Amino acid sequence: MRITLEKWYAQPVHCPFCGCATKLDEPEVSCRHWLYTAYFEFLTRSERFNKVAGLPEDLDPDMTTETTEKHGNNYEIINKNQHKFFNLVEYDLPTPSDGTLIGFAPIDE
Repeated sequence: MRITLEKWYAQPVHCPFCGCATKLDEPEVSCRHWLYTAYFEFLTRSERFNKVAGLPEDLDPDMTTETTEKHGNNYEIINKNQHKFFNLVEYDLPTPSDGTLIGFAPIDE
């Protein structure tokens, strides 16, 4: 499910599963439900997303030409793997960030 936040003004996005605030500049310190934050040619991923997507842990978040040629651009990587996460919730922040996507999914335990 994608939720578009048309009037987003730098407040943290909150996880729909636990309510934890997610900082766009430090998404990796978010809750365990956080999967990824993508904007421009940058994709920050959780260890869980990397594992399910088959991406190396040390893959640089900057989507270099080499990375894009091997794995696809950030949106292609997300689109190829969304179906692997049950009840994925994705926030789309079209402004002022020019298309930031933040993904969350419940923990499979």
